[in-house]
Amino acid sequence: MLIRTADRRAGQQWTRTDRSESAHDPFALKDLQSEANRLSRRLSQALRHAQSRLSVPLRSPANTTGATQTDWSWRPDVCNRDIPTSKLTDVPSGTRITADTALFHDCTRREVTLHPSEQSTPDNAAARTIEVRAFEGTYLSLATDLPKRALHGLGKHHIVALDVLMNLDQPLKTYARINLCHGPNTDHIVTELPDSTGARAVEFDLACLRLDETRLHHAWLDLIFEAPAMSRITLHEMALHRRPRAEV
Repeated sequence: MLIRTADRRAGQQWTRTDRSESAHDPFALKDLQSEANRLSRRLSQALRHAQSRLSVPLRSPANTTGATQTDWSWRPDVCNRDIPTSKLTDVPSGTRITADTALFHDCTRREVTLHPSEQSTPDNAAARTIEVRAFEGTYLSLATDLPKRALHGLGKHHIVALDVLMNLDQPLKTYARINLCHGPNTDHIVTELPDSTGARAVEFDLACLRLDETRLHHAWLDLIFEAPAMSRITLHEMALHRRPRAEV
């Protein structure tokens, strides 16, 4: 609507000016130029906003996993719009992005950049983009530490669900791995994310683990991208939820 209105107004103004005696009046032309510049800025803002909204999938996983049986849910700081991140270049393995999330890889010669996404809008200010160019390693991952409250009451009777909203500019093998430390042992479950862009959801059934529930002391989630050279990964949203398994 703004674009159509501005286009109509600009066309009418230029037509009137071209037909009027003031067509060659430098003062009138200067006023018209100022108005045209103002409209141009507004149009550019409208176009950027429209492009960013169209590039983001419509469904947000944070709004789709609200099962009544959920007894814990959490969004990491990397998806928190109130915790900004600055641009990072030539990112070494182990770099902390936020207090709970770090970036890891196995590449010594790399071109890895992390920055707030150009697709971010006031409604989606948390989006982060990882750009990978030259990369001689085999994987890149985001490792997110789960808060201590995630371990309270956690047991083999639970299913932990992961919802991710992200865009990839090319197909990448992507895996999610949940890691649980109990006593001196660390057990994990790995699952491949659906081969698609946008909203994805996977579940980890803890029944398959030999878990000592009384000695749980740490947990983290790995989001792993295989052979990510020459790719762009934009993470819009990520959320974890847990629920007790339904009794048969």
